[in-house]
Amino acid sequence: MKVKVLSPVHIGSGERKTRMNFILKDNKAYFINEDLINSLINSQGLTDKFIQWATQRGNDISQFLRDYPMIERNLLENPLYVIPIKDIIDREVVLHIKDSENRFFIPGSSIKGAIRTALIYTVLAETKPDINQLLRGIPNTDIKGVLGVGNTGKYAGMEIEKFVLRAGLRRKDGKISYGDARYDLLKFIHFSDAYPIKAEYSIMPVRTFSSVTRTQMNIKSHITNVEVIESGDFICNLEVDMKGLLALRDLDEKDEWIGLKEKLRKTFGFYLTELKPEGLEPGNLKQYENRIIGRLLEACAVFYQKKMERDWELINDKEIKDGNRSFKGESLKSRYPKITKGVVQLGFGGGWKGKTTGLYFDRNTIELFRKRYRGRWSGKFDRKDAPFSLFPKTLRVAFWVENNKPFMFPLGWVTLEP
Repeated sequence: MKVKVLSPVHIGSGERKTRMNFILKDNKAYFINEDLINSLINSQGLTDKFIQWATQRGNDISQFLRDYPMIERNLLENPLYVIPIKDIIDREVVLHIKDSENRFFIPGSSIKGAIRTALIYTVLAETKPDINQLLRGIPNTDIKGVLGVGNTGKYAGMEIEKFVLRAGLRRKDGKISYGDARYDLLKFIHFSDAYPIKAEYSIMPVRTFSSVTRTQMNIKSHITNVEVIESGDFICNLEVDMKGLLALRDLDEKDEWIGLKEKLRKTFGFYLTELKPEGLEPGNLKQYENRIIGRLLEACAVFYQKKMERDWELINDKEIKDGNRSFKGESLKSRYPKITKGVVQLGFGGGWKGKTTGLYFDRNTIELFRKRYRGRWSGKFDRKDAPFSLFPKTLRVAFWVENNKPFMFPLGWVTLEP
């Protein structure tokens, strides 16, 4: 599969680097080779002086290196890697995931997770299951429902996944469990990590746009500087274990894989009994493999269309205020991908509440979630003028201003192409 980056993608590694870890020069960040700087400082007999400086006031390595231009030049000539900067960096940079050679890549798990979200939404939209079961669970199973997972709603998404994509296992007490990942319908689909054919990277400031009235959004003051894949094409392998699916064709579903055949039909549009061994019907498995891949791309298009509409509803005709400056939401709308086939959102910028739940459930149900999880699902419930017809009411956006011109980009959109 080719993964084409359509808007800035950030998938965090869990690491952050401060101004002690890179040198800013000519609108680029030169990330320091720590072994090299330790060697250079030690060879110059500066170890104690550096430790004293760092302990007392050091928060920007450039301040220390002003007095040692030879060391700085050596570090600039031999960095771990160099990356352009959009706008400015205040304190730290959140790093994108990289391999041991500092190469940016897109994890296969991120691609699969984004497709999982699109597929869940699409199946819900097509089948329109019993809303009471979704919300309050199914008797004699471990599906508690979205409203039954405690006071925070932290695991509500898992209840939807169990309902749509998990087959069941009968426990010793007769109760059916859908919590075991071994019985996940997508376990037969494997994405490798995606590596670049060509790509451009940068550090961008990410801000949160928040609706405050029906006609205005504010840009929150907090800035998160993140490494992003700004554009480019990546390649990954997609494999569907058709022989594994074929092995389950004649399963009786009495005690395990309960509900598999019906859930597979709802998810991918065919029955397991349609699969034939290669000796009996050559090309049959390949035909159904292509159907599965086509279904995944179709689900991405369905989900993206809905997500784009909801984002546009959030920003439509709004004035976006950043302190004393204001901009029109139309500028952000124009940055969304014009195509829909195979488009998914990766990494930063999404979230379960703003995706599967916020898109599928109606407004009345969303209000139930707010009341049930008011400590976690933000919102001032007593404000009559709050724009609660919109949910979620915030967007993460790459945003900065140059020469009084705003640059705004939605985050994480890519397209998957066979």
